[in-house]
Amino acid sequence: PTLAPGSAWSRLRWVGAAVAILLTAVVMSRNWPQAPSPSQTPLVETATLLRGTGPFQPVRSGDAVEAGDLVHLRLELTRAAHVYVLNQDDSGALALLFPLPGYALVNPLSAGEPLEIPGAPAAGGLSVAWTIGANGGRERFLILASVEPMAEFDSAIAALPTPGEIPARPLADDTVASLYRGVTGLAELPAEVPTSDGSVFDLARRLTETEGDAGRVWLREIVLRND
Repeated sequence: PTLAPGSAWSRLRWVGAAVAILLTAVVMSRNWPQAPSPSQTPLVETATLLRGTGPFQPVRSGDAVEAGDLVHLRLELTRAAHVYVLNQDDSGALALLFPLPGYALVNPLSAGEPLEIPGAPAAGGLSVAWTIGANGGRERFLILASVEPMAEFDSAIAALPTPGEIPARPLADDTVASLYRGVTGLAELPAEVPTSDGSVFDLARRLTETEGDAGRVWLREIVLRND
């Protein structure tokens, strides 16, 4: 059967309107702001070294610190990631500040809320901080985050000393300061403390250069003066 002229015209008008609406939607969608892909989103939202016992004061590269200063890291990730924190002074001595065995925070760290690093012992107790040692010259802090585990980096830092042991029992209020870890360690160290010519720091930079452009590895180095 044939359509009446009026009916055919109505259908054409309806199809034309639908096409116009579709084209408008396509044009508008191209102009709408697009959500960034994971590769475009920085892996680390914030990473700040904080000094003191509260109120905390941020410390940045070039700032001066003194022996006995308490320092910890406040970190917020946009995605779950493996995080490493290292310290090296002018003598070349390296210490692995995070992750620490026996602590509640373990890799990979979760995203979405600020984390206080190194955190608290897994067995319970107060959060701890790192203690600045005496006359270390420049204190270099390396903060590295990666979406995937970094086997090469894990191998490179496996022999590094960590800053002290977890207290075996709760301490009285007047000895709370002893909970805080030393950057170079409060526990006994091997007779020969591993030193470095910077190769671990160089390895971290190289890994960042090869994968950082994909937003999967993030690196920051903070150098403090400890004269």
